[in-house]
Amino acid sequence: MAPTKDGLGYWRRLRSILLLIFPAYNVSGPLKIKVSGDGRRCGRKRSQVMITFSILNAGSLSVSPDHHYTLALWEGHEDYDAFKEQLGDLLQDLRDAQNTGISLGDVNIPIVLYLSGDWKFIAIVMGLKSASAQEGFCIWCIARKSDLAGKEVFTLRSLAEVLRAFSSGRCTIPGQERPPLFDFIPFDRVIIDPLHAFLRISEKLIDLAFEEVTFSVHISFFSPPFSNLTHVDDKQALEIKSAVCASCVKGRRRSCHTTCDCCCHTPITDIIEAEMHRLGIRHFEFFEGKKKSDLCWTSLQGDEKMAVLKNFDLTKIFASNRAQVSPVVAFTHLKMFLNAYYSYFS
Repeated sequence: MAPTKDGLGYWRRLRSILLLIFPAYNVSGPLKIKVSGDGRRCGRKRSQVMITFSILNAGSLSVSPDHHYTLALWEGHEDYDAFKEQLGDLLQDLRDAQNTGISLGDVNIPIVLYLSGDWKFIAIVMGLKSASAQEGFCIWCIARKSDLAGKEVFTLRSLAEVLRAFSSGRCTIPGQERPPLFDFIPFDRVIIDPLHAFLRISEKLIDLAFEEVTFSVHISFFSPPFSNLTHVDDKQALEIKSAVCASCVKGRRRSCHTTCDCCCHTPITDIIEAEMHRLGIRHFEFFEGKKKSDLCWTSLQGDEKMAVLKNFDLTKIFASNRAQVSPVVAFTHLKMFLNAYYSYFS
C-alpha cells in the first residue's frame, strides 16, 4: 500500500492483491479484470473517491460486494485533473499488468482490463463530454442528439484514433475534450454499470410521468377546502384555475369548472398515492416543496422503482390514447432494459 501524491489517500498494486486472492478462484484462461470507480459524499464538505476491481471470470461472484477489492481510496471529488494526479501511479501499474500479465509459479496468465462505473465517472476518466452534451455525448460512438430519432448507424469511437489525434496536438473528434486517462482500455471494453443506469433512467421516467399529470396541480390544492376532499361537489372547489381531478387530467382538460360533467372528482394525486399503496409503497406521498408553488413527491428506492415500472397501472392516470406517447411508452421500453439487467446479474 502506497500513499497518493498529495497524501490524501492510498493505492495498492493490482498484482499484489491478485497473488493473495487468486487461489480462492477456480478460473482458467486470461484474467478478465473489471476496474470500477465512483465518488461519494461522506459529510457536508467532504467527499471520497474509490477505485475497485473484480474478477469477471468468477461469474455471479463478480457482482458481490465481498468480491470487490479496493485499489485506491482518497479524499476528493470526481474531477479530471484530480484523477490524473491521484491515479498516476495506479494507472501505470494497471498498464504494466495488462502488458505483462501475472506470473503464478511457472505459468504466466494474461490480464485483460475492463472499465466500469456510472456515466459521470466514465466520461471524466475517458476525457469525454458529459451526457447532457448535444454532440459527442456517447461513450462508444460519435453521435448528435438531433440524429438519434432518424439515424441508425453511427461511427464508433476508436482509442487508437483518439490517441493519434492528441499526439498530433489537435483533436477534432466530437465529444473528446481531453486525452483518456485509461488509455490502455479500448472503448469496446468500457461498460456502464447497469445498476446506476437503471436507477437514473427509472427515476427520470417516473418523474416525467408524474410531472405530466400533475403540472397543473397548484399547491393551494393542499389548503382548505381541497385538502380533505374526496369528491369535489361545491362551486368553490370547482372554481379553480387548473385541472386537478383524475378525470379532467386524463381527458386532457385544461381546467375544472362549475359546468364540469366529470363523473369523478378524485384528485389525481390521490389516485397516484392509492396506486403506490397498492404496490406496497406506503410511505409515498405528495407534499409542498421549499417554494409554495412546488409540488414534490417522495423519492423511491431501487426495489420500489422496479415495482412501479413493472406493475403501476398507467390507465388510472393516462387516457388510453396516451399509451403510445412518451413518456408513457418509455415505461414499456425500460422493461426490455430490465430483462438485460436481470440477465447481467444472473
